[in-house]
Amino acid sequence: MLRREFLAVVTAAPAAAQTGPFRKLQEVPAAAPLRPDQDRGPLAGRRWRLRWMFDEEKRAASIADFCCPAPGLAVAALQIEGDFRSQPAVVVTRDGGESWRQVELRDNPVSLYALNGAHLWLVGSKSLWYSAENGLEWTKRNLPKSG
Repeated sequence: MLRREFLAVVTAAPAAAQTGPFRKLQEVPAAAPLRPDQDRGPLAGRRWRLRWMFDEEKRAASIADFCCPAPGLAVAALQIEGDFRSQPAVVVTRDGGESWRQVELRDNPVSLYALNGAHLWLVGSKSLWYSAENGLEWTKRNLPKSG
């Protein structure tokens, strides 16, 4: 799903389009049941499961951009900071979030753009990057000379 399609879906959601008195949102439990057959009731299928976590002492990861260019594929551009240095990276899933792979970058990420499920563009603070491998490998692209 492209970012513009995602935004259209989000803004078209009934809760987002509601203009009258707002109802209180119901809390969704974080813990998932052990078996899918136990998942019943009004919250069935709406539980969060932790699949990737950045957990390093004295360092923090912030998301610069996120895109879902195809079903099951998601890419997040990260900026990992701490210890007086900054490390850019992307995390990629190709199985709907079941597993995530962290890939290091050589430029600070600013924005992601998905042409389709396989072709991704990343705007860095100094360069333009391209991936034809769903975000697992990145190639620096030359920018046109100004002037």
